[in-house]
Amino acid sequence: MFVLQLDGTLAREGTLFPHVDAALETFGRFGTHGGERPKIGLVHDSGTLDEDASAGEIREELKALGLARFFRRPSKQVVVSGSRLPDREAFADWLGGLGGDFDRALLLTGQRSCVRRCGRYGMAALRFARSSRAERDFGDWSEAPLVVAWRFFPEDQANVKMALQLFLEVRHGAELVSFDPPTPTGPLTLVAKTWQPLTSKRLGKLSGVHVRLPVQMRLEMQGTPRAVISAPDHDALEDVEQFVCALREHGVIQEVKGNGRLSPSVTHVVEEDSSGRRLLVRRRFSSR
Repeated sequence: MFVLQLDGTLAREGTLFPHVDAALETFGRFGTHGGERPKIGLVHDSGTLDEDASAGEIREELKALGLARFFRRPSKQVVVSGSRLPDREAFADWLGGLGGDFDRALLLTGQRSCVRRCGRYGMAALRFARSSRAERDFGDWSEAPLVVAWRFFPEDQANVKMALQLFLEVRHGAELVSFDPPTPTGPLTLVAKTWQPLTSKRLGKLSGVHVRLPVQMRLEMQGTPRAVISAPDHDALEDVEQFVCALREHGVIQEVKGNGRLSPSVTHVVEEDSSGRRLLVRRRFSSR
């Protein structure tokens, strides 16, 4: 089961850190050795609720944060703590009510002191910290499922796949194609489709447009995940460039902005992403 702290871990000053919701959705789809979905609990330690807060009060606070859908049984899934973690006995009782114990729970925390405290309890813990100078296990919530899957469920390919999909999409705008089974010590090796620029005079005004191409990637998993991306295959680049030239010659590519209407002959569009890259995207397979 997963136990999450609130203040400085999931949120700060009433605002969730980026990608928290996507990470929690991914954790909720993880499988366990028994085939069940993992249970998720929350330590509410922000000081905005009393320790005897009602389920309704907890629910309203979770709604305001955008977390209510992950903790539908607040009286059972959430423990309000006046300190960073409940004392050992209260913590063990709460975990037991969720069907867990220190041996079968993992704490995700932003506090180094809580990692040490969990060590005394015999409970595993991972630390979140946004600063690269901090001692941490992950620095962005899009990394959290991948770190958890690699360290605790490396034999479960489905968990690793879900975690990789989130990490690649958020951090690299990439789409997972395949991956090799992870090992406890080695890097993760995989193939993913990433946006690659085409630069050629033959493309005319389309020079610089980005297309999705498969590339080899290696994820270094010592510390926070770090991707080493190989250059795309030269022959593959040549083939795609010829294909784009053919599309251009047939007049089936259109640059669009906003919700611009497509010409009936168009099959591909060039869209600008938030980074200013021009992306070639297929909209349909044949012209109308």
